[in-house]
Amino acid sequence: MCWLLGASLAFLMTAGAFLVLANLGTAPSASVPIPRSAATEQGPQGPKLVLDFSEERLEKLERRKDQTLTLYLANRGDKGLESVELELTVSSEDTASPSVRRYRETVLELAPDQVEPVSMTIDLSPAPPVESLAVLGQETGGDREILEARAHAPGEPVVVETAVLAP
Repeated sequence: MCWLLGASLAFLMTAGAFLVLANLGTAPSASVPIPRSAATEQGPQGPKLVLDFSEERLEKLERRKDQTLTLYLANRGDKGLESVELELTVSSEDTASPSVRRYRETVLELAPDQVEPVSMTIDLSPAPPVESLAVLGQETGGDREILEARAHAPGEPVVVETAVLAP
């Protein structure tokens, strides 16, 4: 019984020593404030490049070829942007349909506070039916189309705008 009491006392003394040593190596967390980043001190800044769909034109789009869709690129920064790449991807929400159409345009120069309309002729005609779905008896067509536009200028983050068209 005496050895049990001695072992317990040795364990408690060792554990206490480790706790004391662990606390000696760290400073109190309240004494070292977290430094603020430079962006936080200046205030939040929005994106310089802004991309927007023409809402009025989106409502008028039909499932056919040769339609014009206008996207608006805006430079909200204080410096001009050069070689702004714009890509529009049209795909079906049906993931079994492999039909994806891509359209690309380049705006050579975008001055500060300038809004540039970019028109693209797109094809929204229904994709041909997938044979495997026809064999299974599933209907094709009637799916919504997803329009995803991406704009990128050198040194700027990519801007993405998405719209979903009703069937």
